[in-house]
Amino acid sequence: MSKPVDSKQIIPDYQMKLAELNRRIMLLEEMLLKKEKTLEALQDSEKRYRRLFESAKDGILILDADTGKVV
Repeated sequence: MSKPVDSKQIIPDYQMKLAELNRRIMLLEEMLLKKEKTLEALQDSEKRYRRLFESAKDGILILDADTGKVV
C-alpha cells in the first residue's frame, strides 16, 4: 500500500521552489533591462559617431596610438 501524502510538507516545499523561481525571474528581468539599456546607449553612440564623420568638411584620419597605422 502506498504511503499517504503529507500536504503539510508538500505545500511548503512548493512554496520554497516557487519563491526561488520568482527570484530567478526577477534577476533575469534585471539583466534583460540592463542589456536593453546598454544596447540603446551603444546605438545612440554609433549615431553620434556616424553624424560626426558625415558632417565633417575636412578629412578625418584615425591612427592607432601604439603603431601609428591608419585604422
